[in-house]
Amino acid sequence: MVTIEQVKAGILDYVETDILPHLLGWKKIALGAYVVLAADGLPALLAQYQNNPAVKMMGVISESGQIDIDRLYQAILPQVQGGEKITIQFPVIGGEYTMDKSDIEKIYKNIKE
Repeated sequence: MVTIEQVKAGILDYVETDILPHLLGWKKIALGAYVVLAADGLPALLAQYQNNPAVKMMGVISESGQIDIDRLYQAILPQVQGGEKITIQFPVIGGEYTMDKSDIEKIYKNIKE
C-alpha cells in the first residue's frame, strides 16, 4: 500500500525523466506546469473516487486512502504484455504520448521507491 503522495511523486519523477527531456521550448514548459498542477489535484481526485461503488469493488483504495499499487500493477501489466501500448492525450500541448510495458514498470518502480 502506498499514499497518494507516493503516487504523485512517482508520476512526477517519470514525467520529469522520461517525457519532458523529449520536448523543447513552450511544449516542455507547458506540459511540465500542467503535470505539476494536475498532480496537486490527485488528493481531491482520490477523495472523489474513494467511495465510488465501482472503485470500492476493485479493492484498490483502503478506508484510510492508501492505494494498493501492487494490485493495480498486477491488473495493468497483462494489458501491455503482448506489446500493446497505452496512448495518453496531452491537450495542453496538442500532442500525445505512447507508453508500453517498460513505462508501466518504470512508473511502478518510481512509486514504490
